[in-house]
Amino acid sequence: MEINSVPFNQKEFLRGAIDLLSDKFGEEERFILNHKLDCTDLSLLPFFPTLNAEKENISIKKFMLYWFKEAEARGFVESSNNQHFLFTNKGLRKARHACNPVKFFFKAHWKFVVSAVLSFIVAIMAILRLIQC
Repeated sequence: MEINSVPFNQKEFLRGAIDLLSDKFGEEERFILNHKLDCTDLSLLPFFPTLNAEKENISIKKFMLYWFKEAEARGFVESSNNQHFLFTNKGLRKARHACNPVKFFFKAHWKFVVSAVLSFIVAIMAILRLIQC
């Protein structure tokens, strides 16, 4: 019997995991970073559409474990034991970026945005001054 493998989808994994934790515990980092994700819990499936489509397959838990192990290898989660995983700071940052890149950009680079807006206002005022002369 041939078993199809479900390839790891980084963006889907991060979005699903952060959505799950945000729904249960809110947006605060301390709650997200301290909560363990159980990779054998089938209630996680709705948050991972690719895996959810494969749920007819008898070895779905194996695929979920594979996704968590791959995320661990990439540094997004760390294993507290063979079945439970915690988000790392890098994983949380990537997950927030995957969910809403524009909001993440403004939060991460607010100093540049403020200076750009102020520069734009000064330039407009200088142009208006030149036009009036």
